[in-house]
Parts: sequence; structure tokens; C-alpha cells
Amino acid sequence: MTTKTTQGAAPGDLARLWELGAGGELPEERRYADHIAAELLRERLDSPLPMDPAQSDSLLVMVGGASVGLLPLAGRSLREVLLDPHTGMAAIQPIKDYAKQLARRHRTGPEHEAAIGIYYTALAGALVYRGEKITAHGYDYLRDSFEQLLSKPWLPPEVAELFRRARQVCSDRAE
Repeated sequence: MTTKTTQGAAPGDLARLWELGAGGELPEERRYADHIAAELLRERLDSPLPMDPAQSDSLLVMVGGASVGLLPLAGRSLREVLLDPHTGMAAIQPIKDYAKQLARRHRTGPEHEAAIGIYYTALAGALVYRGEKITAHGYDYLRDSFEQLLSKPWLPPEVAELFRRARQVCSDRAE
């Protein structure tokens, strides 16, 4: 019979080993993944809506016929569109659908987190600026989701502010 021991191991090494054994990431790996998620989200939010619907893998192509509401906004960045209180539902809905498709395509990792960031930014904009809930999720679920997202270090400050406002709307309307 062998005796199992941790004698001689530093507490930090044991903690890292425990975290890895539990399926977690090393703190350095998490920071790197957060950095990549932040860069991807920034890049997607800052890129202009395509002016040519024939662009491959573009927002307009992915949402197909629902993109009619986006055509007048072509050339503006996704950030501008989503954070503009005057953006109509004809633009917000296809962006939400696009982000949902993107999140499904990338099930994990920084690409998924960036897509989720866009998805919830569209949901938050609809709630805060239009007073509309454009998801089947309940207000309690949305409030908790916005709360969880607010803890992410990759969230741009202006998106975080929108999420705070959306969280309050959800709190006010929760059952």
C-alpha cells in the first residue's frame, strides 16, 4: 500500500493543482483568456456594420432577411448602434440574433464570451432604451445574468453602465 502525501509541496502549488484537478484554469490562463475576450469584444463592437450585404460571414449575411433594419445604419460601429438610445428594434433584434448565432458557433472560450457580450448588450439596450424584453428569459434570470456579466474584467465601461441600468430595470420588473 502506498501512502499519499502532500509533504513538501508549497500551498500555492497545491491550490493550483486543486484548481486544475477541479477543471479550473490557472490564474495566468484566466487573465489571458479575459484579455482575448476583451480584445474580441472591442474589435467586434468597434467594427462598422457592413455596407455591402454580400460580405461573407458578416452580420448582414448571418441574419439574412432580418437585416433590412440594419441597412440605414451601415457604416456605424456596432458599439454606436447598440449604445444609441434612438436605435430601433428593427436593428436591435437582428444584432441580438447574430450574437446568439455567434455564441452557438463558439460554445466556449473568448469568442463565446465576446458573442455573449454583444447578445446581452442588445438585450440591455432593448430593455433600457425601448422598454422591451426581447428574450424568453425572465426578469430574474436577466437580472442575475447582468449581475454576473458585471463582474467580467473584459466588459467595456459604457457597456457595464448599460448593464447596470438593465439590471435595475429587471429588478424593478421581477416577480
